[in-house]
Formats: sequence, C-alpha cells, structure tokens
Amino acid sequence: MRRMRSIAACALLAALLLCAPVARPDAPPAESPTPREQLDQSLLRAHAAYDVLQNYSAMVEVRELVRGRTSEMERIFVVFDKSPLRMYVRWLPGGGNAGMQASYVESRDGPDHFLVLETGLRGLFGVLRFRLDSAFADTLYPHHFRMIDYDFGKQLDFAQGLYDRARELGGCRVEVLGIDQRSMPGHRLKRYSVLIGDDQADGLKFRRLNMAFDLGSGMPLHLEYVDLQDRVWGSYRFMSFEIDPLIDDALFELRKIGQ
Repeated sequence: MRRMRSIAACALLAALLLCAPVARPDAPPAESPTPREQLDQSLLRAHAAYDVLQNYSAMVEVRELVRGRTSEMERIFVVFDKSPLRMYVRWLPGGGNAGMQASYVESRDGPDHFLVLETGLRGLFGVLRFRLDSAFADTLYPHHFRMIDYDFGKQLDFAQGLYDRARELGGCRVEVLGIDQRSMPGHRLKRYSVLIGDDQADGLKFRRLNMAFDLGSGMPLHLEYVDLQDRVWGSYRFMSFEIDPLIDDALFELRKIGQ
C-alpha cells in the first residue's frame, strides 16, 4: 500500500514538472520606470484628480522672492470654486498682510479685476477694486501671482509648462528624492527634483523645480521654484487640503472679520 502511494506521488510530481512553465533564459527582466517616466505618471494623475473636483479649501504656506528678497512665510486660507468660477483668499496671522482678504468672482469682476479688503487704517477705505495688472496693486501687494493664478490648477499648469519647456530644450534631468512621511502630517509625499539648467539664454530663469505629490489624493501639495542664483523664487505648500467643502456665498462679498 505504501509503495502504491509512493508510485502515485512520483507520477503526480512528474506531471507537475511537465506542466510547469519553462523559464526562458533569453527573456529580459522587467524594467523599472525611469525617474522621468515616474514624474510623468505623477503629473498625469494630478491633472486627472484636479479635473474631477468641483471646489476645495486649503491653507497655503507661501514664500516668494520679491524685489530681490525672500519674503517671510505667509499663511493664506483659500477657497476655490470651479462653477461658478470664484476664489476667496484671507491672509492668516503671522505675516505682514495678516487679516487682509481678497476675492474674485468671474460674473462680477470679469476677466481682469478683483476685490481687496484691508485691515487697520487701510481698511477704513472699505472694499477696493483693482485691475489684475495694476501697477498700484503691485506696489501695495508685491506677489508673483494675482488671485485666480493662486488656484491649485493654475499652479499645476505653471509647473507643467516649465517642465515641458525644459524638456523641449533638452537640458532637463529628473531625480526621485523618495517618500516623505514627516513634512506634512497625515500625508505620504513622493518628492521629485527637476534640474532645469543654468543657461540664462533659455529664458526659463529657473535652475530647479521641486515637486511633492500626495500618494493618497495624487495632488502635488508642494511646488517650489529655485532661480539661477539658487534662491527660492516661490514656494507653495497646500496644507489642510479639503475637497468639495460647503461654501458660503457671502464669503466672496468681503466683510470685516466678525461682522
């Protein structure tokens, strides 16, 4: 009986060996995506994630190189709505513009205006209306972008355009810096650095573009631009990012806090 079991076991083993797939010695190993391919995938996912959201709110940490000096970090509360197209911004305590509010509503302001409500003595003038390209507004509020350009999608398009142009010029190199689980609590970020180059003739004015994508949502929650003198031209960290929150229409009419 035991011999019969042994014979049956041998027969079964032989059948399994005959049916098992034979490894091809000439089959090339699967190649891992290059750093550039990984970044391309992250950007595609980010655009897809932005396309499906309707509105969001976020606390954004901003540092910009203005008039040759890197500004102190500003914390800005942002509410953005795609339809109707509108945006609200409030500067939070801790910076020189603390308490200031601004809003843009396409149906109200058209393509080229926005509203501002200051605090302190300037606030006595009430709500002010400026053109987006106003030189006076640039003097009062020296920032790289105006209102709607601080939208997450506009920032993503700006970074994508810079990356695409650098690739066209041929001097672009991508590095994967790894997974970051510490800088933004609750988020796992995949960090990249795009080395653009040092040629001032290319017109790009940046040496490096740093991006960090949230592995959960796919959103790039940190975008940083470094100029040819290795100065941070602009850094934008989207903290406390909330998708599709309830939005109060009165927010865009700019009233003094507490009224």
